[in-house]
Amino acid sequence: MKFKVEDYAKPKDGYAKKILIILIALAVMFTVSAYKKQTHKVERLNSTITTIEQQKQSTETELQKTKETDSQNQQKIKELEEKIKQLEADLQARETRKQLVANDPCRLVYDYTEWDARVMYGVCKAESKGKVDAVGDTTLTYVQNGVTYGMSCGMLQVRILPGRNITCEEMYNPEKNVAKAFEIWNAQSYAAWSVYTNGRYLDYI
Repeated sequence: MKFKVEDYAKPKDGYAKKILIILIALAVMFTVSAYKKQTHKVERLNSTITTIEQQKQSTETELQKTKETDSQNQQKIKELEEKIKQLEADLQARETRKQLVANDPCRLVYDYTEWDARVMYGVCKAESKGKVDAVGDTTLTYVQNGVTYGMSCGMLQVRILPGRNITCEEMYNPEKNVAKAFEIWNAQSYAAWSVYTNGRYLDYI
């Protein structure tokens, strides 16, 4: 079990099994959508990179004009050259970040500074190996008020429980998954994940 919660009684009839079959079918249907959501962070980084590139191009144009029309203004030339260097460094950092996130969405845990990101990275890898549409705890599902609960979804295997107001599909979004995991961590700390308490996360840090 990925999260420590109180136990619920399972229905004894076959209704839960039918719901589980439907759930698995829906998970397959939403796989393509999940992978599209995985690229959300990368798309945002692409937008930022484009903006920085435009700023760099504009600065380079200004530098060229300054050299041609005001070559004696060495202070301004120096400032523009320094700005271009800073923009180039920023571009390199953003490109590196994009590649990390694209290849390993578990890296998103580093967006949160309050927890130990190395630990949570290990938890993410141990829980799902970074698979954004992972579904676990399917044997622990139960039905309450016509809604199926109990399964754990996404990279950090967030368990779908009453009161959390989340769905499996939402947890396939890496950013939402990490955000919800952060909420859970704030309430329960690292012990909310069994891979932390049993030490499996250490294999990934």
